[in-house]
Amino acid sequence: MSRRLLLILLAAVTVAGCGGRTGARDTSGVPDEVMLQSEDLDGAQVATGGPDQSVHPIPPRPCGSGPSPSPSAERLIKATFGRYQVYEYVARYPAGLAERAVDDLRGQLSRCVPPADAERYQVLAQDSSGVLFLREYHNGDATAAYYLGHAESYLVAVLEIGTTTPNGDPTIASDLGRKAVTRAGGMPGTPRQPTTPAGPARWTTYEAEVTGVRRGPDPRTLLVDVVLIAGHPECARNPRVDQYTEENTIIHANVVFESARAQVVGGCPEKAAAVATLTAPQPIGERIVVLNQQAWAPEGSGYRRCDPELGCHPPADHCDPAWIRAAISELDVPRHSYWNTEHCDAGWLIVTVDVNSSACGAGGRPGCSAPPAVTRYFLRFDTRWRVVAGTTAAGCAAVLRAEPSFPRNLCERLPATR
Repeated sequence: MSRRLLLILLAAVTVAGCGGRTGARDTSGVPDEVMLQSEDLDGAQVATGGPDQSVHPIPPRPCGSGPSPSPSAERLIKATFGRYQVYEYVARYPAGLAERAVDDLRGQLSRCVPPADAERYQVLAQDSSGVLFLREYHNGDATAAYYLGHAESYLVAVLEIGTTTPNGDPTIASDLGRKAVTRAGGMPGTPRQPTTPAGPARWTTYEAEVTGVRRGPDPRTLLVDVVLIAGHPECARNPRVDQYTEENTIIHANVVFESARAQVVGGCPEKAAAVATLTAPQPIGERIVVLNQQAWAPEGSGYRRCDPELGCHPPADHCDPAWIRAAISELDVPRHSYWNTEHCDAGWLIVTVDVNSSACGAGGRPGCSAPPAVTRYFLRFDTRWRVVAGTTAAGCAAVLRAEPSFPRNLCERLPATR
């Protein structure tokens, strides 16, 4: 038997043995433009890969198996999106079969009832394109959020789980799922309100929104101000500090609460203030505290929120790249856009930003090219750099219309950027 024939037979056995699972797969039929892009994820880097399928199956398998019929091509990508890990699965089907595959999984969600100690699926909302649902696992202590839909020849599935706490956020999963449907050439339908789940309340842990940190009644405690969802007795309970650790003189902890109604769309329409107490083994002193991945630094009798770009101790020089990167991050441009400083002094900053520099991804993609699209921004410093004007034109006209005191000598010889 020739080597080429042997390889062909091995490939055939591999495909036949997969039974529609996401093991070995053909990705050639799922092009880059069909997948979620970095700009859909607030600039987060997108990479090839999927989750541990034994823990987080994608596509989901409510009845223990994937959708039927099987696809002709599949692809998986992943990204860390803020405090969440996001995975997208896209499968290509012959004409008309993608919708049938999604309908098959819809049916599985409603008819497959697992044992009491196994995973459980809860449908939150549906529309003409897909379905939003939660998968409870670890005996109901953790949830993963899914959106499953179809667009023309594609089935799309988005899975979203937490990084600091295990629970996914169904609102984010819904938003990314609808973006995924659009990327694949479809039109997201109008969501339908779900029915309130029947039976006893099922309390699940969620990350709390921290709004402030204060010194406590003794040197070992801090009082953490939080805002919780409210409007029903089952919306929130037990705000507390969890997963306390200390590393390199920095305190790390999560601030969480429990809810039995957070997954009900419109079920908790109000907000309520609450306080959680952090207690350290030793006096806290002047240590920085990181709560839900956000750093807080001591200041007077309280704490101040540290800047995500500048950190807790910003450089004294306002022309330091850290200050300029912080200014770029607040512009309405892709996260990894190339920028160049044309001028910086104590009060004024001029930078150019090419929004197309990351259009083909980090390092570029074969066959992808994007011409430069450069805009010049003029900024003034007060407590941080603030945009005064943005333009592609030469000279001073744009900035002087917005700020007549801008020094003419800094802009009069500037060329057009495009």
